[in-house]
Parts: sequence; C-alpha cells; structure tokens
Amino acid sequence: MLFLLYILLVAVFSFAVSVESLDEQLNNSSMIGLRTRIVNDSNLTLKNVEMRFFFLKKEKNFVVDSGYKPNAKISVRLVNDTIGYISYFIDSIPKGVFPNMSGYSQGLHFSDWSEMDKKRNPSYVGTPIFLKNLNILLYVGNTLVYGDASFLPTSEADFKIVGF
Repeated sequence: MLFLLYILLVAVFSFAVSVESLDEQLNNSSMIGLRTRIVNDSNLTLKNVEMRFFFLKKEKNFVVDSGYKPNAKISVRLVNDTIGYISYFIDSIPKGVFPNMSGYSQGLHFSDWSEMDKKRNPSYVGTPIFLKNLNILLYVGNTLVYGDASFLPTSEADFKIVGF
C-alpha cells in the first residue's frame, strides 16, 4: 500500500513540477550567470525541497557567488573527484513560480577567472531565456520528482576478485 502511494506521488509531481534555467552571461566564457526557478503547477505545497545544479570540477577552485537566493540555503557538494553540485535547500514551495519570475541568481566561475567550457557542465544549457532543464534535479524529501539523473555515475563498484 505504501509503495502504491509513493508511485502515485512521484507520478503527480513528475507532471506538475519543473525547473527552468538560463545563463545571463551567455557571451562570457569565464562565468556562468545562472538563473534558476521552480515551477510548481501542482495544488500541493512542496516541503523539504532540494534543487541540484551539477558542474564539472577541475583542478582549479570553483567559486559560487552568493547572488540572489531568497528562502534557500545553498551549499556546494561533491559527487566524486570530477562532478560537484550546488544544492539549494528550500523548506517549502507553494503553487506557482518560485522564488519569483526572476528566479535564483548565482555566478559560477574559477577563482582565477580563467575560461571554462560551459557546455561540459552536466546541468548547463546555454540559453538566454528560461527553458525547462531536465539536468537540474529536484527532490522532495529524498524522492527525485523532476530531472534525469542518468548522467550521474552509478555507485556500483567495478572490481575483480583474484586468487580463487
């Protein structure tokens, strides 16, 4: 019974919630001017929401400028040695566009402001207007409700047992 309820909730959220993004610094090869917003078309207030924007980590220090982040706690985390993500944790999201039509705003760049290959970042879509972005993942609780996580590495270990 609990499993059926879980499937129903995922199905409802999958069609009623989306994430949109744009790059305000489209012609700047040293910076991503990231704007993101969440569109909640469900009739539910979403609780304990986490949005994740993924980037490729290089040997250089990656900087996330504080920007505009109303009602969100932001942190940077690593998946592994090469992939990291910016986590936006939001207590609750009512119906509508959140946080507002302008969205959250963060600047992403290397500490030395050297050029970056923006298109190699998994969550990046080079667009000057808000478009749905399936590579930005959205979780409600621990349940993925929007996005395609297929670009993430699997947690399965690849090893051989020798000596038998």
